[in-house]
Amino acid sequence: MWFQELRGFEGIVVECLFINTPKEMCIQRVLERRNHPTLKGDGSQAVIEDFARGLEPPTPHEGFSAIHIANTPEEVRGVLRMISSYPVLLKDA
Repeated sequence: MWFQELRGFEGIVVECLFINTPKEMCIQRVLERRNHPTLKGDGSQAVIEDFARGLEPPTPHEGFSAIHIANTPEEVRGVLRMISSYPVLLKDA
């Protein structure tokens, strides 16, 4: 993956936040949406089902420094709070 090229830079950390939303919740949410630009009508459930069949959680062998798995909105917010406290290593030139 592209971030593996960052390993050559000292101090670079690449972490993954996997938001583990249940398939049923995704289906419910997409069916409740109106005017979604790509998911329309009854076919949207099939799109979610197909995506869920192929989805695999991230693994350490992919090169992440850490993997955070969030199962609830509170857990997502907790991880985001944590990573927002990290020092900035690179600044825009």
